[in-house]
Amino acid sequence: MGKSKLSPKPAHTIPRLELCAAVLAVELYELIRDEIDKDLDAVRFFTDSKTVLGYICNTSRRFFLYVANRVNRIRQVTHPDQWAYVPTEQNPADYASRPTKTIHLQNSIWFSGPPFLYHTDREELGNSAENYPLIEPEADPEIKPTVAMLLTQKVNSLSAPFGKFETAGLHVKQWKQVQNLADTFWKRWKREYLSNLQSRRKWTQSRPNIQVGDVVLVKDSQESRNEWPVGLIINTLPSRDGRVRKVEVKIVKQGTAKTYKRPISDIVVVVSDNT
Repeated sequence: MGKSKLSPKPAHTIPRLELCAAVLAVELYELIRDEIDKDLDAVRFFTDSKTVLGYICNTSRRFFLYVANRVNRIRQVTHPDQWAYVPTEQNPADYASRPTKTIHLQNSIWFSGPPFLYHTDREELGNSAENYPLIEPEADPEIKPTVAMLLTQKVNSLSAPFGKFETAGLHVKQWKQVQNLADTFWKRWKREYLSNLQSRRKWTQSRPNIQVGDVVLVKDSQESRNEWPVGLIINTLPSRDGRVRKVEVKIVKQGTAKTYKRPISDIVVVVSDNT
């Protein structure tokens, strides 16, 4: 069984095309393996590209995306030990891509395969791919360049001496400590106290309704919690079951009093006549 594939556009480099051919060989193997009702004891793959063999067996360098994806596809199904090199003159695939006379084709390895396939000794079944390192890795555009770092500082060098202690620097340190304490207090106050003032949607016990005259905070998603406006409940809108689920709250902004309707989920009671 054989299979060929047209070169994709835009034009690829020869190493990329050879790598695509190796991927095609793996896909063809998967098709045959899934279709036949027989377990295969051993499978060998051959390529006439030493560059591709270097890609498959590489363990020291990293590739760019195109080569990395295809090498990963190959190594998901096969092991580098299964790959070997076939010289160009013994590669039957060349007969499908080059003009050949009929009389020469009848007596060629196109039908019988290269002679070394009939040997059972592994060493005679072609050279192992492990013998092929990367070819000119520093000049190969598919291989990521290595980055070397040079440390010029002495390892056992002494640290710089302490400078003069100044009062101004001491004040800056104290000010930072005070700011840190204030920030910590505000975060804990919002997380541990302020959130407990809000009535939850579900409670294990009944809670008193919001009443007219309660002082509340009105949630505003556009503002931080410390900037939520303070309001006064001037009217409650109970549901049929008598539970208040919406209120009218008066808020004073820039000296002007305004009234808003808000659900109780957007209200945080600060001072209530019930407490």
